[in-house]
Amino acid sequence: MEGEIHLSRKLGVWTAVFAVFASMIGSGIFGTSGLVLGLVKSPLVTIYLWIFYGLTALAGALCYAELAAMMPHAGGEYVYIRRIFGELPSFLTGWVSFVVGFAAPAAASAFLAADYLKELFILVLPGSEITTFISGNVGQKGFSILLIVIFSVIHIVGVEKGSFIQNILTGVKLSIISIFIIAGFVSISSGSPVPVSEVLKVGEFDWKGTGLGMLLVLYAYSGWNGASYLAGEIKDPEKNVPRALFWGTLLTMLIYIIMNLLYFLAIPAAELMGKDTPASLTAVHLFGKGVSVLFNIAFCFILLSSISAQIMIGPRVYYAMAKDKNFFHYAGKIHKRFHTPATSIVLQSTLSIVYILTGTFFTVLIYMGFALSIFPIVTMLALIKTRYQNGKNMNTKGLYQTPFFPALPVFFIAVSIYLIVFSFIQNWQSCLTALGAVCMGIPAYYLWQSLRKE
Repeated sequence: MEGEIHLSRKLGVWTAVFAVFASMIGSGIFGTSGLVLGLVKSPLVTIYLWIFYGLTALAGALCYAELAAMMPHAGGEYVYIRRIFGELPSFLTGWVSFVVGFAAPAAASAFLAADYLKELFILVLPGSEITTFISGNVGQKGFSILLIVIFSVIHIVGVEKGSFIQNILTGVKLSIISIFIIAGFVSISSGSPVPVSEVLKVGEFDWKGTGLGMLLVLYAYSGWNGASYLAGEIKDPEKNVPRALFWGTLLTMLIYIIMNLLYFLAIPAAELMGKDTPASLTAVHLFGKGVSVLFNIAFCFILLSSISAQIMIGPRVYYAMAKDKNFFHYAGKIHKRFHTPATSIVLQSTLSIVYILTGTFFTVLIYMGFALSIFPIVTMLALIKTRYQNGKNMNTKGLYQTPFFPALPVFFIAVSIYLIVFSFIQNWQSCLTALGAVCMGIPAYYLWQSLRKE
């Protein structure tokens, strides 16, 4: 259309790979390993789950890559589902992004930042009044809410975040993780606190915990499809989006496996079970309190950057949908002074605060993992339908195609259904709440339709 403004394709493949890194590496790997271990009871089985869901995420990335090459537009699964299944399912993907996809991760990262801050104060000011306060429920929730409010104000005021800045922030994050891993294994090489034989022994494990455990691992891997949301801004997207999805997911999986090995070689399983600050505990065990203070500060920085990213990205998704007349118009309002999607930022931050007030880190993870596992299944079905029903009508000549089709999408769907069923059996309250939040999108869709006609 004449006068229509389009996104510019200025992002290279490594910026897209870094986007996958940035969207995946955060509160998941720094908060879930001890919780997963508490569910399955075995370090080796826990590592297997990280490997297995890493392969599942990689299968999902290879499938999404075909749809991204076919429809190289910003929006990810929202675009694919809208093209193949219509408006209601695509609206529901946007609805889940609104109520779960960004608000819940921001809340989870804020929860975990409060936990790591608590560990930092225990190291620096043991027994002090401020340490006692931040260690309590009120103190942790209060600090978590404060973080959400601070970063919301920052992004309403309008801090420019270009791709160069994003690459720098991600580079710092990866540098911190790399230093931690290298220093950790150097320390272990002189004598591992936990024998390797203990880590590599299956022992007794609770197989019933694998479903819920893998749901927590799913949370850590959420973001493997991040490059597909940037497809409208990536150069040569037909080639570079598949590359970014594959390499970003594969390299993140390798980092996750190495991090878990470091955790389990540094901390006895009995001490790590159920804990949500494995990196802090590892630093104390390997480097002592003095050095671990520096690492705790670095870990807090990583979590703060994750909060900031969620608050920055999410509202722009709702804004884009609203401007495209595919979401409520108020989400598309721009602040007159700061020229930012202030209304959307406030709405998302309010939801994050509600999650903080009503839940814990664990319950938010289950709620979010369950809700976010639904629409990737729909996307896989969209890929299968496209191949078998619409292939002749779509221009796929010379484009990337999913290898081992239909085995990969079927495998992804089967794993996702397993997660949904066993998670519901083990923690039906959080899962039912998540399902209710998704279903609320149906009346919201028809309300939006009626407002759209006015």
